[in-house]
Amino acid sequence: MRFVELDELKVGMIPAEDIYDEGNKVMLLDSSKALDEHYIEGLRKNNIQGIYIEDALSKGLVIHDAINRVQRKRTVNALKNMDFDATRNEAKGIVSGIVKHGTISMDMKDMRDFDNYTFFHSVNVAVLATVIGKGYGLNSTDLLRLCESGLFHDLGKTKVDKNILNKPGRLTKEEFAEIKKHTEFSYEILKERKDIIEDVRLGALYHHENYDGTGYPHGLAGEKIPLFARILRVADVYDSLMSKRPYKEPFPSNETIEYLMGGSGTLFDPKVVISFVKAVPVFPLGQTVRLSDGREGFVCENNHQSVLRPKIKLFDGSILDLAAPKNLSLGIKVTGTEQPDMAEEFARRALWSTDEKKTVMICDKKEDYTSIMSDFEVEFATDIKVLVKDMMKNGIPDLLILHMDEDITNLPIALQLHKAFPNLKLVFSFDRFERSMLLKLTDTRAVDYLIKPYNDINLRERIQKAIER
Repeated sequence: MRFVELDELKVGMIPAEDIYDEGNKVMLLDSSKALDEHYIEGLRKNNIQGIYIEDALSKGLVIHDAINRVQRKRTVNALKNMDFDATRNEAKGIVSGIVKHGTISMDMKDMRDFDNYTFFHSVNVAVLATVIGKGYGLNSTDLLRLCESGLFHDLGKTKVDKNILNKPGRLTKEEFAEIKKHTEFSYEILKERKDIIEDVRLGALYHHENYDGTGYPHGLAGEKIPLFARILRVADVYDSLMSKRPYKEPFPSNETIEYLMGGSGTLFDPKVVISFVKAVPVFPLGQTVRLSDGREGFVCENNHQSVLRPKIKLFDGSILDLAAPKNLSLGIKVTGTEQPDMAEEFARRALWSTDEKKTVMICDKKEDYTSIMSDFEVEFATDIKVLVKDMMKNGIPDLLILHMDEDITNLPIALQLHKAFPNLKLVFSFDRFERSMLLKLTDTRAVDYLIKPYNDINLRERIQKAIER
């Protein structure tokens, strides 16, 4: 089976599963019947972004969803009704399913109108957190508690004005202050339940704390932030970036992973990010993708050593291994994903000022950065030793981009730069990225990782955010 976006569905395609409306009462799709215009229009009216289909091209591809649509909707309804017992019972099923399957696929494309976003988001965060927790090595008891914390983490948003939550424009300071109250609201709601343990409550209370102490509500840092909250932080941001909201389009999955890696050590616990990268597929099996040369296909196998370079089955039937040296120049775009203009909460809170151009020093190939030349004061350096002397004499740039090869030979230099210039904002660029590199690079305190080939529009946004951090 493979996943097909709503706009790409064609009459005659065979659905891989039955699809029901949000209340699980009306069948929108019968898997025993081929699609027709009536079925496709029914999916559109119910805000279903796409479905899995069966065809000869994807025959034999088995996908184990971490949570199926029926279970997801059932859990959403339990949350909406504030039925704590039913929600906790669903948590048991979620944990059981994740523990059972060694590998999973994340089907995040489900019905999500903006009024119900909080509940669908909470279910996804719970699933993601449980997957991360399993990779982190938590036992089954702690996984269940973590899952509960994920399900309940945003209950406080039910006490926040919907007009603020769904505001399409930039939030005022007063509006953002109101939204920030939701973590404490969640804690107070959970505190009324004596059968919910403190670890679950604290996960909800502190899921917006940043690893470097810049988060809220109490500005905790490092391991002073409870583990559940550190895991929920990563899961929450991932699903937020991947989701369509009134004020933004969804981020592509690979750009979201890069964002998490770039925030490792500042926004996020590096160990949690590593567990995430190991456990959550960047490109889920069956997902349709378009390559940078225009060819299209779907993900048929993930590469666990190089998570951004899966195997693609092209629509002509051939299989392309993107991790092969001859294919490293090829980039991936998830079809149906529009280029986002900002990340969920970070870019909404503080927009970058263009009144004065920022200085960006780049130790990399000039041709990869032509798209940003008019947006920043860009300087290129070929000799790092000369660059260091220049910074000691004239001060540091607003951002330094340093290229890393596969052997990360520039690691000693990066560590020296961090020691000599603790306020230097450092970004690494890669032609190819292996997850094993992440742990080795943690001590450099890099603010972002850029993986080629670049998306020109997104490159500017990423550099803006790196400067802001």
